[in-house]
Amino acid sequence: MTADEPVHWYDPVRDDDRLYRSLTVPEREMYHLHLANMDYSRDYLVHSGRPYLGMFPFTERPLHFMHRPEYFGQRLQVTTDETHFVRHPPDASAMTQLTKKNYKERRLGDGKPLLPEYRAPDRLNLTLTALSIRPRVFEIRNFLSPVEVEHILELTTGLRLRKSTTSGDQHHDADATDKTNTRTSTNTWIHRPRTPLVDAVYRRAADVLGLDEALLRDRDRGER
Repeated sequence: MTADEPVHWYDPVRDDDRLYRSLTVPEREMYHLHLANMDYSRDYLVHSGRPYLGMFPFTERPLHFMHRPEYFGQRLQVTTDETHFVRHPPDASAMTQLTKKNYKERRLGDGKPLLPEYRAPDRLNLTLTALSIRPRVFEIRNFLSPVEVEHILELTTGLRLRKSTTSGDQHHDADATDKTNTRTSTNTWIHRPRTPLVDAVYRRAADVLGLDEALLRDRDRGER
């Protein structure tokens, strides 16, 4: 297995008619789907020059908006109401954790950004510079302000780094998901409702991605 040939196919049924006849109806359906996947992969390689690593026709089309750069260095403009924090509120109570009620009230209200007196006026213009077309990679300069960087670093003080897991699903055994030789990083979490500033960063990211900010909220342990 190499970078130029990351997928190898083996078809034990092709030359064994008896084995094929022994397959159940669902098994035959799956077998023919795999044959279709092999044919599609060959056509994809000829067309794109790259191996197809998905499962055709199981791979669904993207459900959400995606920026589509056409060339390296292309610049895309995004505007957001979630402007930079330029001053940190002197009163610590202004940075208390948000609740579901806070989100509901803002959703049903005017939707204006929180703590505007500590933020840059007007709207924030961000430039996405395409560094790669496939996969899509963008550089976004000044996505965070110095005040925001300092605040996030302060929030990490005292947090314990844990070994990254291979599954975020709460239904999996946490000890089992930690045991891997292929993912050796460590991380920790600063959850979105932690402070209004962190929430603003999430909302800004949603605007950059062209998504509804509600899609970036926690719903259970496996969606953080």
